[in-house]
Amino acid sequence: MFEYSEKSKTALAETLEQAIESNFGFVVKVLVRSHADIQAIVNELPDTWVNDAVMKCDVMFLWDKVATDTILQKLVIKPEIDSVKYVAGTILWSVDKKNVARSGMLRLVGTDLYRHMTIRNCNTLRKIASMMNE
Repeated sequence: MFEYSEKSKTALAETLEQAIESNFGFVVKVLVRSHADIQAIVNELPDTWVNDAVMKCDVMFLWDKVATDTILQKLVIKPEIDSVKYVAGTILWSVDKKNVARSGMLRLVGTDLYRHMTIRNCNTLRKIASMMNE
């Protein structure tokens, strides 16, 4: 984590992408979110949504070109299996691990939308938020 002030999130992401390519020799897309962005997402994440032996919970960070509050209409959500929320440029998803294979959300894999997101489990996001708060 770091602080920045001179650049927009997009410009900072481009700078980081170039640095990664120069230093490590491969191209990777970078998505920048502020402390306030991360905290807002964590605040909307239900406390009962965890990633453990019983439950799978992911936070799907969306690139700006696909981040819209109507994005859920483009997903295959099975309400009896999936719990899904849209929060400020992210999709929050929770499912019992025993039902993952039956989830409609798995249809995302390989789609254009899937190529415009990066996914972290909710435990990781909460840890990142905690570190940012220190």
